[in-house]
Amino acid sequence: MITKKHILISALAIALGLSGFSADAAAKKDTDSTKSKKQTTKQTTKKTTKEKAPKEKKAKKDNKIVPTERFYDKMWEKYKVGNKDDRAEVIKTLKKVVKDSPDEYMAYYYLGVMSNEEGQSGPALKYYEMALAGFPKSSDIHIRMAKILDEKKKKEEADEHYVKALEIEKDNPNALSRVGIIELEKKNYEKAAAYLIKAKDLQPDNSATLKALGETWFEQGKYSDAIKILEQALLFDAQDAKTHLLLGKAYEKNNNSEKAAQHIELAGKYGKKDEEIAGAIGYDIARNFTKSGRYEEALAAYKKEIKKNDDPALGYFEMGEVFEKLEDEKNAIKAYQKAYELDKKQIQGIFRCAEIYQANNDKENAEKMLKILKGKAEYKEQAVEMIESLKRDEKEKADRELKEKLSSKSTKDADLEAAYLESYAANKKDSSIPEKLYEFYKDRGYYDEAIKWYRKYAKVGGVTEAGKKSVEQELKDKLEQDNYSLFGSKSDDKPSKSKVASDDLMNLAFNADNDRQKEIALQILLSRKETKEDRKVVEAMVKFYEERGKVKEATKYINQMKKLGFLSDAEAKDRKARLKE
Repeated sequence: MITKKHILISALAIALGLSGFSADAAAKKDTDSTKSKKQTTKQTTKKTTKEKAPKEKKAKKDNKIVPTERFYDKMWEKYKVGNKDDRAEVIKTLKKVVKDSPDEYMAYYYLGVMSNEEGQSGPALKYYEMALAGFPKSSDIHIRMAKILDEKKKKEEADEHYVKALEIEKDNPNALSRVGIIELEKKNYEKAAAYLIKAKDLQPDNSATLKALGETWFEQGKYSDAIKILEQALLFDAQDAKTHLLLGKAYEKNNNSEKAAQHIELAGKYGKKDEEIAGAIGYDIARNFTKSGRYEEALAAYKKEIKKNDDPALGYFEMGEVFEKLEDEKNAIKAYQKAYELDKKQIQGIFRCAEIYQANNDKENAEKMLKILKGKAEYKEQAVEMIESLKRDEKEKADRELKEKLSSKSTKDADLEAAYLESYAANKKDSSIPEKLYEFYKDRGYYDEAIKWYRKYAKVGGVTEAGKKSVEQELKDKLEQDNYSLFGSKSDDKPSKSKVASDDLMNLAFNADNDRQKEIALQILLSRKETKEDRKVVEAMVKFYEERGKVKEATKYINQMKKLGFLSDAEAKDRKARLKE
């Protein structure tokens, strides 16, 4: 028979999410009890139904609390809004209820909820177990127990409760999500997707569901779908490392290297203490920086990862490829050789070194690399051919050196300029040389020299007078514009006459668009009292000339650094020696 008590407790159970509990279930439980238990239950129910507004009533004879709907409402409200002492008193009262009435399962449920909120997950589990005896069809209790077990890293036990919850309530989003994740781990992607899609529809703000669905679609090769759902997951948990990693790999598969690098980098940031995340990332950040053309960032990422990666040789090899993209062949060779030194399987790096040396007509070093390659079966034939090619080319070395200097982008400015001038001296009727010298100076911002060589080119290159005037005016305008930024006037002057603020000059020295601005900005700063002994400025001047192969000028400022105490005698000597390499 369904009593008022059953209906009241059933309503409360539904309000709390105990979907497996009903008045019928309560009535059935009473029917299955012993006869004496029936009599006690009937007497208690009769007393309860006579009360219009039942309170925390105690039995007259045994001092027991007779729980009612109002009783539980009052206990819950007191717990939620009360202070520490109030909460302790509520828990104490509920413990008395279950002590006096061991089959008062609603009290066990509340004790489970409150114990968990108090951070006592162990007792909470025990109370939920007791509540489950009274509410065996409660998906809510299974879910609550599963979440605690998850926190305790007891995944298998948690999975069991999620599965049971789903058996009880087919549309429970938490259970659907977890069972979907279980299928994902088993690589049953179709089943996983079915569960997870349903879970998402029921609970669209669950980041764990969204992340798992994104991973499922990634494994199925549905990269665009994975990206869309993983981006949604980040709206609810923006710092989840695994989500960023999955999203990065999905973007990588979708050929969006820029986005891939961004999210993989964030995965590294948020998961820096997670060895699994770190291992999964590996060199991916650097690779995606490379694919998106962010070479300096790629090099920085490689250097950082090499220190902790189990395969540093691979990192050095890939760094070599990046240096080549930057046309930094010297460092490319160093990286390739380091890769081979660490792992003899990285023989491809030695092959690249041989190609670089051969392209630069460095016969001696090319032959060293080719000798190593001859000992490797897969490269032996190519090595022999390359050696023969070196011998043939030796006869035309002088002419080829000049041509290579004129065509190679890796040649330093000073050598390139000298080669152009040498070539022009040999054949002043060749219009291509003045044209290249004009472009050389224009590209570096030396517009006065560019004008000079454009005029020479115009004489032999068939340029119209109108065309000549137009180009010259454009160059003059650019020169005046640069002069304003350097001197504060349209004409250049002595460095000491510049009216431009040092801060603005400092910005030009390190961030200007062309070489002339950088060079003159540094010269002006070195003419001023407050910055002429600034190590950063002097060092920048040295590096400016070093990078452009201007030995005489670089030597002058190396001596200045030594004089100011920034370099020892040995350091200055070494630096000068490297200028001649």
